[in-house]
Amino acid sequence: MLKIGLSAGMVSGEIERPIEKGRCYVSNDYVQSIARSAAVPLILPVIFDIAMIEEMASIVDGIIFTGGDDINPLSYREEPHHKLRNVVPIRDDYEFKLLKIAHLKKIPVLGICRGLQLINVFFGGTLYQDNSLKENSYIRHSQARGFDFLEHTVTITKESWLNSFLGGTIITNSYHHQSIKDLAKGFKITAQSKDGLIEAIESTAKDFFCAGVQWHPEMNSDKNLSMQKIFNEFTKICMDNQS
Repeated sequence: MLKIGLSAGMVSGEIERPIEKGRCYVSNDYVQSIARSAAVPLILPVIFDIAMIEEMASIVDGIIFTGGDDINPLSYREEPHHKLRNVVPIRDDYEFKLLKIAHLKKIPVLGICRGLQLINVFFGGTLYQDNSLKENSYIRHSQARGFDFLEHTVTITKESWLNSFLGGTIITNSYHHQSIKDLAKGFKITAQSKDGLIEAIESTAKDFFCAGVQWHPEMNSDKNLSMQKIFNEFTKICMDNQS
C-alpha cells in the first residue's frame, strides 16, 4: 500500500509542558486526510542525522510538508522583522534536509501553508515576514473563525495541477500571516487571492512533482470534497511516480 510521509512539527517543553523536553507532532487532520485517500500516513519526526533522514525518505512514496511556525528569515537572507512570530530553526534545518533528499530522489512533494513557504525558501525564494508588508494586501488572511470556515476566494490558473481537478475558482480557509514575496526559480504561480497574494505554486520540472498551497485543506477535508481531492490527487501522483 502507498505510504505518505508527514513532516512533523516540534514544540519545546518550555512552551507547553515543562515536564517534557519537547514533542514532535502532526495534526490528526493530516493523518485522516491521507487515510481517506487510501494511503498509509507515516509521521516523520524531527531528527538530525542525515543517514536517518535518508532512511525515512526511502520508505515513503510521497512527502507532505505540514504547517507550523515561521521560517527563520536568515534562511532567505533577511533580518527578522518586528512582526515575525515564533521560529524553530532546528525544524527548518531538518525539513530542508528532507526536502533536499526528496528532490534528489524525485519523491513527490506537497507543501501546506508553512510547507509551501519552506519549498519556496529552499529553492531560493523569499517571504513577506507579515502579509501587511505587501503593498495593497487588504484581505484577512488569518481568519478569526474556526479553521474549517471558508474565508476568501482563490483564483486558480489554467494548465495547472490544481485547475485539473478544482477548476478556476474556489473558496478556501485562511490561516497565515506570511506569504511568498519572491518566487523561487523553477516554479510557477498557480493560484492567487484577489489582493495578489500567492496561494499556490508548482514546479515546472517534468521529472519532479512539487506543489504547495497556502491554505489548510486538511482542516475541512472531512466535509469538503474539493479539499479532500487535493490529497486524493497527490496520492495518485505518488502512485504514478512508482511506475
